Amino acid sequence: MGTLFNHLCAGLIAAFLLTFANVASAHTTVKTSMPEDGAVYATLPDTLQLNFGQPVRLASVKIRKIDGQAVDVEFERAKSAAKSFAVPAPILSDGRYVLRWTAMAKDGHVMKGEIAFAIKSAAD
Repeated sequence: MGTLFNHLCAGLIAAFLLTFANVASAHTTVKTSMPEDGAVYATLPDTLQLNFGQPVRLASVKIRKIDGQAVDVEFERAKSAAKSFAVPAPILSDGRYVLRWTAMAKDGHVMKGEIAFAIKSAAD
């Protein structure tokens, strides 16, 4: 009786671990971006770039100045999953900013992240 119970417990633990490993591996984050986290730029390129490790549906991209002032970003929610997304970059004045993104994995899990960066023109 004890051996059967031990095998059953071991099987349940193995099933749980395999399930958890599959769920955990299904979620991703930004692998590379433009702007890069912590970077300082004289100006931003024309395009914001978010590159994920696995396909996701990008749900939102927002930029705020560190003082809380929102910046208009021309963003349309992704209709299909992809690893890379390009969003037109707004013109930004000198200051510190946070880009916040939200994406959805294939299993419906919502992921969020942020990228802090600064604009400091060469004239300063």
